[in-house]
Amino acid sequence: LAPIIERLSQLARRSAIVEFPTEHDAKARKWTSMPGRSTRSAYSVEAFRCEAQRRFARVEQIGSVTPERPVFLLQK
Repeated sequence: LAPIIERLSQLARRSAIVEFPTEHDAKARKWTSMPGRSTRSAYSVEAFRCEAQRRFARVEQIGSVTPERPVFLLQK
């Protein structure tokens, strides 16, 4: 997640809105279980929040598309 959050930080001038497919989302499970991907335990909403808080001053869940896909506001 670190390279993704870092890139978001570079692209965002002030803020970014991110839909995060959690570890419980079927497509995310498929993606994270592909050969060569990091372990699934490293991919979680908690890991996303932690990494986002390292790069953004404010990390807030502002809604969700589904229970498995929360939407976050990331602000510098």
